[in-house]
Amino acid sequence: NDTVNYENGESGTLTNNLGSSSEHSGRPMDLNEQKHRLSFASKKLDRGNKGYLDDIELCARKYDVDGDGQFSIEEVTRIVQDLESQRRKKHVVKRKMFGILGISFVLLLCVFGLMMSTLILSRKVNVNESTDELVSDKTGHTLMTM
Repeated sequence: NDTVNYENGESGTLTNNLGSSSEHSGRPMDLNEQKHRLSFASKKLDRGNKGYLDDIELCARKYDVDGDGQFSIEEVTRIVQDLESQRRKKHVVKRKMFGILGISFVLLLCVFGLMMSTLILSRKVNVNESTDELVSDKTGHTLMTM
């Protein structure tokens, strides 16, 4: 336990879950280390007493609104509502993605169809060099004048 004098003139006792000195160097904790110590609620959420919260523990801390280290019915309800909201957002994004993919596929088919029809028509038509007319190979009739 360490006695600390705060800027507002009050003093208090600090209890460090790592002991009175830093576990890494054997020296007393500096002010920066004291600021990053875990609160009471965070200590309750710190699985394995690591001295910090991992991602899952930080998520749990986010939903522990009253800071008691336990989830009330209201806090659990908020978790479920957030999960449901995220599920709906994912569903909407997935539907939009499949819609865009479907439209892209239809457009690709249209371009392919145009290319094929152009290829087929260009094989069945010749240009009469002397008159600059398009002439059908099959019938010999003039299709268009240029």
